[in-house]
Amino acid sequence: MKRRTVLSLEQALSLPYATSRMVQLGWRVIRVEAPAGDPNRHIGMDVGAGADCRAYFVGPNVGKEAITIDLTKAEGRRVLGAIVEALEVDVFCCNTLPGRYERLGIDPGALQGLRPSLVWAGISAMGPAHPDTPGYDPALQAMLGFMDLTGPEDGPPMLCGLPLIDL
Repeated sequence: MKRRTVLSLEQALSLPYATSRMVQLGWRVIRVEAPAGDPNRHIGMDVGAGADCRAYFVGPNVGKEAITIDLTKAEGRRVLGAIVEALEVDVFCCNTLPGRYERLGIDPGALQGLRPSLVWAGISAMGPAHPDTPGYDPALQAMLGFMDLTGPEDGPPMLCGLPLIDL
């Protein structure tokens, strides 16, 4: 059986956690990072992976490969397309805002036009109905009422210590 190849434009925690499960299944996962990098590289204690790879980043990214591509530029979008074709990518994942898909050249139509069998998966907090609305775990905990369930009974709403929604 052919080893699956996943190309993932991922950041923060929800998608890196999901694709870490794919790594555990033996799939090849290649992270696509913007030139600015992933801010999570700098969160948490130093685990000996270098100053730009701290604990919060390393855990969900063990076993992944990474490439930096500037998808805001035509050359970057061309490189991404060449990778999809040359590596016969099976799955493309992203967790950027749906309103950015076309501008970055990662919309399902563009990528499946290069590889019709490609499985395209996107994660966003509010879904395609709200293409420009970001969502972060603490904000979603508040919006969903989860914060009312944590903390002292007679106290104010409190953030859960774990990024529960992302996980």
